[in-house]
Amino acid sequence: MNSQSLRAVLIEILADQTTCIAREINDRAYDEYYVPFESFRDLRETRDDLISKGTVEEVKRESPYGKPYKFYYLTATNDSKVNWIIESKHKLLLDYSEHTTEIGHFGEHLVDEAVDKLGFTDIKVRKRPGKKDVDVWCKDRNG
Repeated sequence: MNSQSLRAVLIEILADQTTCIAREINDRAYDEYYVPFESFRDLRETRDDLISKGTVEEVKRESPYGKPYKFYYLTATNDSKVNWIIESKHKLLLDYSEHTTEIGHFGEHLVDEAVDKLGFTDIKVRKRPGKKDVDVWCKDRNG
């Protein structure tokens, strides 16, 4: 995609959603505007260009992952609406981060049950062969 198309996509996403983190922008660009994965770098560069021109602003908030969450919004957007959405999304992200292990274990348990019903054997959840980490490991019916 060319930079004008990516610019239009980015501006439309931020106009519709008010504020987004980078991953949300990428997901929406891919799912709703059919921006190919290979264009994400160009989309990031377009976002940075719009920041340098004062069209888009970036706000950082703490994150449990070492790097801050970065929220992006159009500078022409109402400040109180932007702040409310940033605080709401930030709280949601923090709440989600507290439950990622629980969510992951739940998914592993579902896969464990499914492969057992399919006849797989020697099922191990969270197996660590050497330095690798495998969520679910099993043998098929033929061993």
